[in-house]
Amino acid sequence: MFPTQIIVGNELERKEHKWLKLLTCGLEKQEIRELLTNIGTLSKTHEKEYADAVLEAVTRANWQTIEELRGEEGMCQALLELMEPEINKIVDSAVKSTRDFMVSEMEAAVKSTRDSMASEMEAAVKSTRDSMASEMEEKNKESILRAIKSYEEFKFDPVMMQKLLMKTYELSSGEADYYLSLSKKT
Repeated sequence: MFPTQIIVGNELERKEHKWLKLLTCGLEKQEIRELLTNIGTLSKTHEKEYADAVLEAVTRANWQTIEELRGEEGMCQALLELMEPEINKIVDSAVKSTRDFMVSEMEAAVKSTRDSMASEMEAAVKSTRDSMASEMEEKNKESILRAIKSYEEFKFDPVMMQKLLMKTYELSSGEADYYLSLSKKT
């Protein structure tokens, strides 16, 4: 067995045990007003922490009376002042969560935009490179065909033209033959 104490709140002296006497349901409005006033006068941190615990228990046990007091002038402000540290913690937590969420969303948006832009730039570069290569190939083809026409005007034989094309345009013999046959069609 362990020692047990039973506290009968109604039998306690109000002035000697004011904090214990408050730990009950059915408190009057005036008793709660006095509690709020007393808590407001506390200056030490540990005293405020103990008072907050008592206030929480009183609030839970006397919710209807607290609701009635909330509407009274000045009472709402007193409750807010008492709850300010808790309210600030909740607000700070909400602000941090919101900021973390927004930073995360912004980082994701920036990454997505960066990836999209990189992909678009790669496609544009490839398209430009392909287009330029195609244009260069066409210009090169035109140049080779003009050279063949010049060779023909000077009456070069086909073997000599093939050698000149291979040397001048760095073509294989097959490529030179292709251009020579192409020039005969035009």
